[in-house]
Amino acid sequence: MTAKRIALVVLFALALTACGAGKHVPRAGALPARAHVLFASDHAIVQSHVSDVAAGGQLVASLGFNPSVNGFSFQNYGFIAGPDLDAHAMRELFGDGVCAGTPADTCTLTPAAQQWAQATSESMVGGHCFGFSMTALRFFEHFLQPSAFGGTTVNSLEFSPTLQSEIAYAWATQTLLPVIDQTVFAQPSRIISMLEQSMHNPGGPVYTLSIDNGQVQGFDGHAITPIGIRQVDGTHYEILVYDNNYPDTTRAIPVDTASGQWSYEVEPGLVWSGQGGVNEMALTPLSASLRRQPCPFCAGSGGGFDTISLGGDPDAHAHLLISTSDGRRLGYSGGRFVDQIKGARVIH
Repeated sequence: MTAKRIALVVLFALALTACGAGKHVPRAGALPARAHVLFASDHAIVQSHVSDVAAGGQLVASLGFNPSVNGFSFQNYGFIAGPDLDAHAMRELFGDGVCAGTPADTCTLTPAAQQWAQATSESMVGGHCFGFSMTALRFFEHFLQPSAFGGTTVNSLEFSPTLQSEIAYAWATQTLLPVIDQTVFAQPSRIISMLEQSMHNPGGPVYTLSIDNGQVQGFDGHAITPIGIRQVDGTHYEILVYDNNYPDTTRAIPVDTASGQWSYEVEPGLVWSGQGGVNEMALTPLSASLRRQPCPFCAGSGGGFDTISLGGDPDAHAHLLISTSDGRRLGYSGGRFVDQIKGARVIH
């Protein structure tokens, strides 16, 4: 008899406050009347200078992605009143088994699917940056068409419930094991090498780039879209990015390949950095998010995992700590992060 494999997935999701930095005023009439959207700018500092691309240098690789055409005209947002993960998004993720009755994008979700969708939607309050990046790439790679959402280009699209559903779908994939398993954490020199190689190959993978502030306490994370590599001199490079907190703008992450150091001004006056193996960056291929995901809660799935999450204020939130009967712990204890439970995965 084969034992069912259980993976414990712990979601420290609401620390993703940097997913929503900057200032944006949405275009008049762009938002659906049914929903209130809390753009990150509603509680963040005012956007000042946003372009930090170095003058000069040589563009050595390009995805051909133009933020003013291929990026969204509206900014990354956090809380939204109403459902984030609807039946359409849930069917995209897991298939027809999420429906209690006849499969349809308007179906009533099973109780288990409703519970999972609600818990995951609550985790998006800190921002939808991963969803923005992956959805922009889905359009860029022609897995989605702007005409299906009422526009001629991605940048011409207005915020709508149907577009919101696609962004939520893409955000949710980062919490699932097949996507986690394909995410590569690496030092900046390897990140540049992977991006150059993929951008030089017309059929190569496209990626979302994830960075964080490198702190154990007060963890902040952000996901952006790498769109080019610029070489400034022999050891200094820039990873050019579409940052969904700054619409219509190309930004840059300076990298010194000699010292292995990178830095990024997430918002004016706030710089994140890493060096070598300390606070590495991460690449997640779009292909990982496109696949139908194993359903962790569907009947007859043959296995699964338990997800434990803790919600709260994105800035002044509590810390989660799980303890087993034999004294092993996972989470925050005494202000430090501990990971002692074998088989558990932590998703920040």
